[in-house]
Formats: sequence, C-alpha cells, structure tokens
Amino acid sequence: MTTAKFPVLIVVATLALGLSSCGADKKPEPEVHTAVVTVTTTSELAPTPPPIAAVTTTSTKQIPPPPPPPQQASPSNFQQEMAAKLQQSMHPGDPIEIYGNNMTLCTQGDGYGIHMLAAGENTSCEFALALMGAQIAGLNATDDNVREHLQPSVAVTSPVTHQPYTMTCGTDANKVITCSGGNDALVVLY
Repeated sequence: MTTAKFPVLIVVATLALGLSSCGADKKPEPEVHTAVVTVTTTSELAPTPPPIAAVTTTSTKQIPPPPPPPQQASPSNFQQEMAAKLQQSMHPGDPIEIYGNNMTLCTQGDGYGIHMLAAGENTSCEFALALMGAQIAGLNATDDNVREHLQPSVAVTSPVTHQPYTMTCGTDANKVITCSGGNDALVVLY
C-alpha cells in the first residue's frame, strides 16, 4: 500500500465577541480573535490497478479430422465359400450345398445381381427359373439388382405340374435370397 499526504487545509476562524462597555453612548468594539488551524491528514490508499488491456484468447483444442469413409466390409465366410464353389467347374445340374440344404445348381451369372440360382430337393430347376422370371419381370439385367426390387410374395405356376404356388421370399445378411412355399419348394438366388 502507498501512503499519500493530502494538501494542507488551513482554516481561519474569526470570532467576534461583543463586550459590554461602560459608557452608554459608546458602542462597544468587538474583540476579534483569530485562530489558525492547520489540518494535515495521511491516508493509506490501495495501489492503482493497472489499466485493463484487451485480452485475446486462443484455444489449443484441436478439431479431430473427419472419419475416414466407410470401407467395404469383407465378405463373410459364406460369401467366400460360395465364391470358391462357383469358381470351380460347376455346371447346371451339379449338386451344391447351401446352408446345409442339398440343392441343384440351375444356372450361374444371369445378371440382375445374381451369381447363381439353385433348387431344393423337392423343387425342379424349371420351377426355380419360373420363380426367378417372376421376380425379375420388368427389370434390366445390367442395371437392376433383384434384391432392391424383391417381391416378398410371388405366385408362380410350375412348368412341371402346371399348378400355381405362392412363394415367400426374403434376403438375409449374406445377400442370399431364399424363397419357400408351395409343396415344400425351396429356391435360392445368390
């Protein structure tokens, strides 16, 4: 703390006192007394704070880089196994096992995003082809993927029995389309 002296203050006071006089015609003269008072004070003052300066803040927080674009998931074991099977010298009519089901390979690589078509033990390849025909009707073999236009339920007439059958179809995580119904019919498109 800083000690500072204030300027000296001088107070002059004049007092006039009236005294009674002895004479009646004489006015009394006031007696004048002068007093001089000097006042000196000291006070402790807080130091003057420094002037306020403009403050600029900068953040050191770093913005993380954007995440990398999603990568294609590697094929599942099923997809790898199917690719290996289909790369072998397989022909229509050859046996193929899919999800533990004994099936017959009906066709390979017919467009529409399909690698192969297979029929179950109680299903003819003619019926499997008719089902595929019902699912791809109106689609372009080069541009369209049957999975994106899959009908969940489709009526198919068997070329063998000439009877209509309703088949229920769905796609699983391995992109396998399985259709079942009719007389224990099973058709797989992959």
